[in-house]
Amino acid sequence: MTEDPEKYISLTEATKYCPYSQEYLSLRARQGKLKAVKFGRNWVTKKEWLEEYLREVKDERFEVEVQKITGVRPLQI
Repeated sequence: MTEDPEKYISLTEATKYCPYSQEYLSLRARQGKLKAVKFGRNWVTKKEWLEEYLREVKDERFEVEVQKITGVRPLQI
């Protein structure tokens, strides 16, 4: 891999910036929901990627709440 490893943070470190456990972040990385790469056996991500994931999760939760309240599914653009 040609990317600078110092730009990455471990998923353990990423837990300091969000309410999720390392195990959950690893699952989301394996599912492709959280942008991450593997260095050897370990998943790593970037703060920017984690912030992007958190924004997406927030948006999805908001849409679900709107749907529960209104009974109307938001338009998919």
